[in-house]
Amino acid sequence: MTARNRLAGLLARQIHHHLREELQKPSSAVEFITVEGVPFKDLTAKMIADLEKEFPELLTPRELPFSLMQAWWDESNPAVPYAQSTFKTYNQLMLFRVLDLKHNSEFLRKKFEEKMIANGHALIGRGRNLGFETIFPAETRMLQMISRLARIEGIPDEETIPLLLDQLILTTQTAYRMFDSLFRESLNQTDKILKSVLPEKIADELKKTGKVAPVHVDSASVLFSDIVGFTRIAEELPPAQLLAELDRTFAHFEAAMKPNHLEKIKTIGDCFMCVGGISERNRLHEVDTVLAALRIQEFMRKYQKSRARTGSPSWKLRIGIHSGPVVAGVLGQERFNYDIWGDTVNVANRMESAGEPDTINISEVTAQAVQEFFILEPRGRIFVKNKGEMEMYFVRGILPELSVNGGSRVPSHEFARRYATKRRAIRAKS
Repeated sequence: MTARNRLAGLLARQIHHHLREELQKPSSAVEFITVEGVPFKDLTAKMIADLEKEFPELLTPRELPFSLMQAWWDESNPAVPYAQSTFKTYNQLMLFRVLDLKHNSEFLRKKFEEKMIANGHALIGRGRNLGFETIFPAETRMLQMISRLARIEGIPDEETIPLLLDQLILTTQTAYRMFDSLFRESLNQTDKILKSVLPEKIADELKKTGKVAPVHVDSASVLFSDIVGFTRIAEELPPAQLLAELDRTFAHFEAAMKPNHLEKIKTIGDCFMCVGGISERNRLHEVDTVLAALRIQEFMRKYQKSRARTGSPSWKLRIGIHSGPVVAGVLGQERFNYDIWGDTVNVANRMESAGEPDTINISEVTAQAVQEFFILEPRGRIFVKNKGEMEMYFVRGILPELSVNGGSRVPSHEFARRYATKRRAIRAKS
């Protein structure tokens, strides 16, 4: 009989003995559901059956020189009694070790690797401390004890050690792949979070250089929205319900921005702020921002109707837009905050506060840029704090000839054609 087969038989008897002991441990140790979604007892019983099928000689009892798993555990974790611990994942590793010695199959090794990586992800997801510092000391101790067992049974080290080193290499490679996979998942998650709070180009610059230089943007459109009478509403609703309503509302606002490449800047209480023309410089950002405002307004209209049907109170929204130069950048070293500054931001805020409930109020600068696309209602000159009197306009919808069925709500193909024509003309000038 070869050293491989002899060693497989020795380990099979050891793991068989250990698995039967597992089923005799207190219910506090064995009554749980494994990461595979089956009871630990059922999984252990199946492993015993698999071993007995592979090694029928296990059905004939034989005295062991020592209990391999108990000796390994007592040396690894002397403070925790073996009788009160279970070893589901390591049991699977030991079962593989036995079957690998017997069959020497690449298919078996591939399945083992996939299973151990999946188990590792699940265990870490459950908060288990699993790392190189826990895996390799445990493996080293186990291989030393297997070598000791083999010597007792008369198998020379020169025959045992190459087999065990081969398995150690496989275990090491599997661990590296598992942690590499976890590392990549973590990076992807971090990247996703970073790009959810920063514009994509800014996030990429931050990752490459560790900092973001402030950028002067010659022309951008800033949108502010504010819930009318929010303080009174906040006093009437339970905090959890208030936050849920705000979260749902702002999620719709964010969805309204995406088709036109606007960037959310921040929310402050009930105030929502976004900007067009920062990430996509070659677009008609004034038109994009007004379109986003109309989408937000349409959501609020449906929201109000839905609330009215149930007799529930609803919110009214003021929206203000102004266009002009801004400075954009990132503040903070530990908690990054992308923001924009400049007089344009202040004026956009004034456009919102000078508006009326359920309206979109825009400045004259913005109005001149969008008058070919939207129905504008002049409001005349209105006093603005720190600015004096300024021309303002309400946006009442899309021009009928540029909207679906003339309804002034949804842009038509003619709207898209005019947008593209004007965009090409601006590109040609630049």
